[in-house]
Amino acid sequence: GLRGGRQKGIQSTIDSPTFSTKLDYYGIPGLRLGLSGYFGRTQAEDDVEILDGADIGIAMVGVDARYGYQRFTARGQFIYASLNDTEAYNNLTGRDLGSALQGYYIEGAYNLLPLTAKQRLFAFARYENYDTHADTEGGLVRNDAYNRTDITTGLSYHIAPGVVLKGDYQFRDNNVENGDVDDRLNFGIGVWF
Repeated sequence: GLRGGRQKGIQSTIDSPTFSTKLDYYGIPGLRLGLSGYFGRTQAEDDVEILDGADIGIAMVGVDARYGYQRFTARGQFIYASLNDTEAYNNLTGRDLGSALQGYYIEGAYNLLPLTAKQRLFAFARYENYDTHADTEGGLVRNDAYNRTDITTGLSYHIAPGVVLKGDYQFRDNNVENGDVDDRLNFGIGVWF
């Protein structure tokens, strides 16, 4: 897994650096705007096999926003990623990796409990669209099954600072006529500190 792929302190090498950054703006009360980016490759130079297609370049840019006022919150995000050398990768592996990916979501939530309560119970709805074949290289035909839309509704119960119980239902679809995508019922617990 990922854990086995990391390097430790003095053993770490840097021969294929990546760059990531995030800027946030908090100048309007209740609103946060963000811009982020990631630029790099999937493999370090010393890990790349001599085979064409063993390494993919990634350039990813995202914008996000969050707004909160009294019992109402809203958030959204848009991400675009451009991948290069995907034609060679697909030829090597037999996969169908797209050369561009993009997605966005917008979500609104309302706290059903009084503002004076220590706990919060949010009813929320989210609309999201993500397309992992926004563009393709070479002879790879764009697959509309990878252009997905999900509408999610549910409840999140914040029982204490840093702890949430969540349940939601997802109505899922793709751009394929008569595409068979199963809806989902999800339950979870989140803990952060």
